[in-house]
Amino acid sequence: MEEENLLKETKKSRKKIWIVFIIIGILCAASAVYIINPNIFNNNPILNNNTSNISFEQFVCSQIRVTPTWVNKVGIVDEGYTNFNNSNPKDAVDLLINAEIYFVYHSDCGACQNQIGYFGTEWGRYVNNKYTINCKDVL
Repeated sequence: MEEENLLKETKKSRKKIWIVFIIIGILCAASAVYIINPNIFNNNPILNNNTSNISFEQFVCSQIRVTPTWVNKVGIVDEGYTNFNNSNPKDAVDLLINAEIYFVYHSDCGACQNQIGYFGTEWGRYVNNKYTINCKDVL
């Protein structure tokens, strides 16, 4: 009886060892692929913009799921309305411009209008710095 239990435990241990080796092999293969092509696992549509016949604005508007959306040249940063933790709109716009964050919106969107209202008089400065994209005008 003891030999039978020992044999079963040995078989279970071998299975576990093989599973660990298979997982390690998969991770090694994935790492090798990533080293060869670092963007292979990146599903970010902004970064993978290989379409040269449309503008950045057109591409962004065709890829976002909701408005408002916050993007940079690398990808989507955030989605939805924010009050920037109750910060001063001037400070928020300064931060957005310095970080090169685009506000992607649709002028018929209620949440977008609320966000523009949050910016108040700073909205014009954000627009003038060309970090706003109105998808209604783009598409």
